[in-house]
Amino acid sequence: MLPAPTPTLPWLAPLVPPFWLFTGIGIYSIALHYRSLRWPLLSLLLYCDCKGFSASTLWPWLGVDSVWGLLMCIWTSHSISMLFLEDPHRLTLDGKGALAEQTWWGKAWPTWNNIRLLGTPKSELPAGAGSENPPEGRLAFAIRRTAKLVVYVPINRFLLPRVLPVIFAPLSLADFDAVRQTFLRRLLLSRNNPITLREVYMRTVFALLWAAPTYIMIDAAHVALSLLFVVVLRANRPEEWPPVYGDVREAYTLRGFWGKFWHRLVVPSYSNIGKLVCQLFGIHAKSLLYRLAVACTVFVLSGAAHAVTAWQLGDNECWHLDIWWFFLNFVASTIESFLCLKVWSKNGPGDARKLTYGPLRRSMGYAGVFLFFFWSVPKWQYPKMYSSIMKVMNAI
Repeated sequence: MLPAPTPTLPWLAPLVPPFWLFTGIGIYSIALHYRSLRWPLLSLLLYCDCKGFSASTLWPWLGVDSVWGLLMCIWTSHSISMLFLEDPHRLTLDGKGALAEQTWWGKAWPTWNNIRLLGTPKSELPAGAGSENPPEGRLAFAIRRTAKLVVYVPINRFLLPRVLPVIFAPLSLADFDAVRQTFLRRLLLSRNNPITLREVYMRTVFALLWAAPTYIMIDAAHVALSLLFVVVLRANRPEEWPPVYGDVREAYTLRGFWGKFWHRLVVPSYSNIGKLVCQLFGIHAKSLLYRLAVACTVFVLSGAAHAVTAWQLGDNECWHLDIWWFFLNFVASTIESFLCLKVWSKNGPGDARKLTYGPLRRSMGYAGVFLFFFWSVPKWQYPKMYSSIMKVMNAI
């Protein structure tokens, strides 16, 4: 764990994380405009980012510390991508021309917090979050998004933390031990540790709700920032803050879950890093291996961001499982893609389309996604739960 830069006066502690963030943004703005200063300023930028990341422990309220840590990881990759991997002559801003042609302010303002590259040809939006929706007034925007926050706070503060303790009371250490972390092997091979109905119910809850805290916290942060920039500062229009998540109905495949429903915040910067890796290894840009390598980089770096955040917040034993689980999702999504291609080539486009997009296929797809999470999420989360309970017991 990196030590948090705690100020002498305790009441200043909540100001430390944004101080380091905005200091880094200032350095980024200078480096973005003065190309010759980018490499000299890189170490200073990374220093500020590390300080801001380590200060996440100063915001322990309602899980804000974990969200801040993740956002600092995303901001670091975004700033490096913009400074060193994006071509300012080819990245155009809507109605303003190429980024390289803009003034200092014209470069910094549209890009410092635009991690999805909205308003550019490389814009990343999940399904159902595009600009095809009619423009919304500031008042309606403020009411709708404030209502979201009002709903999110009690759910995250009171409901989600009580789901497991209330439904499965009393919880015990055995509910999350090494035996409970396995399922298929016990189902098919083992007779000594039979699977219980309680265990199936617990896995079902984890499979359905594992994403809820992250979904709520990231969307709440996005909503709060949108209210700040659109309603309070009036620096942006409502349409410049489209939803961060897509339509959950598109999550009937793993590819649909990650590509159409889940947020795309990390895709532009992580993809650029993946492309750089491919260039270093001489992988041809139009090859299948290239696409797989870029996708793998996005998943692995996503897992790494969660892992270092978990480590910073005290998970010294199971942080590596974040990387493992995200890589597992990449492998499963790749297998799923090849199976769909196999069906397409065997049955022909017409029949395959019916199999792929019809109501029956969607129902089977939802079941498949659920079963994958039913099997994999406990392997990822149970060791963390076990470790957390052990720490509490040892502290007593």
